[in-house]
Amino acid sequence: MDELQQLDIFSAIHTELDTEGTTNDVELTMFTKEKSMLRAKTGAQMGNGDLSANTTVALRNVLGRGEQVECTGSAGVKSRGTLQVEFIKPIFTSLGGVRSSFRLSAFQNSNDNSVTASHKEFLRGGRALYQRGPHRFIYEAVWRVIGEMTPSASMAVREQAGHSLKSALRYQYDSSSEDSLLMPTEGGRVCSTTEVAGLGGNVEFASTQLEARYSLPLLYGISSTLSVGGGVLMPLEDKPIRLIDRFFLGGPQSVRGTLTRGLGPSAARMSDAPDLAAALPAIVADTMIPHSQTHDALGGDTYMTTGLHVHVPVYYPAIMNNPSLRLHLFATAGSLINRRDIATAPTDLWRSCTATAGAGVAYIFANQIRLEFNYSVPLRASGATVQPWQLGFGISFN
Repeated sequence: MDELQQLDIFSAIHTELDTEGTTNDVELTMFTKEKSMLRAKTGAQMGNGDLSANTTVALRNVLGRGEQVECTGSAGVKSRGTLQVEFIKPIFTSLGGVRSSFRLSAFQNSNDNSVTASHKEFLRGGRALYQRGPHRFIYEAVWRVIGEMTPSASMAVREQAGHSLKSALRYQYDSSSEDSLLMPTEGGRVCSTTEVAGLGGNVEFASTQLEARYSLPLLYGISSTLSVGGGVLMPLEDKPIRLIDRFFLGGPQSVRGTLTRGLGPSAARMSDAPDLAAALPAIVADTMIPHSQTHDALGGDTYMTTGLHVHVPVYYPAIMNNPSLRLHLFATAGSLINRRDIATAPTDLWRSCTATAGAGVAYIFANQIRLEFNYSVPLRASGATVQPWQLGFGISFN
């Protein structure tokens, strides 16, 4: 019955049991009321530093076995235009009651990286995904374009302009025992992603990422969370890693107090170009222009992050029992490099590590978005810009 409800095609499910006289036979009758085949919704979404509006139109049970076809369009501050058409086929199995699904989609989107790296990205492609419990197996083919450089774009970014075709296999694992994704008080979570690109196209690399965290309840409603993460990106066939495939680090959801994509390698922008900050509202320029608006973030191939968070209830009678609002104490650190070789990577990560500590307020909005307003102090800056006051929002945190 739970599996039928998960299909989202019935508005009501009712069962009746009837015994046949004195025999041991039992007759089960199930009554259902099917939802409308057409489903549509609109809304706004905040996530990982972006604000967007979206519209979804879907057809339920198109082939009579719980299948759905969804068409989603959205536009945001950074993701300027996204369109996706997806076919979803649920698959049920009796082995442990684990639900699986198969998804086939075509998509296109554009990402505005003008503020952090003086360019825009345009992507079109297709994806096939099979999910079983915490495991996801993905094949993706994407045509990518880096273009529309700002007048101040650095030469390192300009050299990345052009087209590329990526064909890749990806495996993702995501297992959680946490009581809350956005503000856990107990339990743990482990996420990993392994990707190999080069099954056609002109992009060849292998990468792996791992993130883990564990939360422990303390006294008087106080809880602590320890998180660690890291990733390695390796070129294949001696081909350089493209800008669009590199790791980026920094911002209010990772190393608190740092600017978005504010850690790691960067390149100086052209000084004789118009001032980008002058074209933006003052509050946006102050909080979003990285490296004091003089450098483009170039990303790296090796990174690590760690964080210790303590969430404390607000001891005020009117809001003390509100689980969505907590005082937030933290110490975070992270490093992003282009490694010279495996042997020196740990030393290079330590030398470029940025660490911050501070306090603030964390709030879960609509049970979907984590909002933070923090005051941070640098413990170890390593050349990164650390701003004392910072407002951040997203659907995940480290």
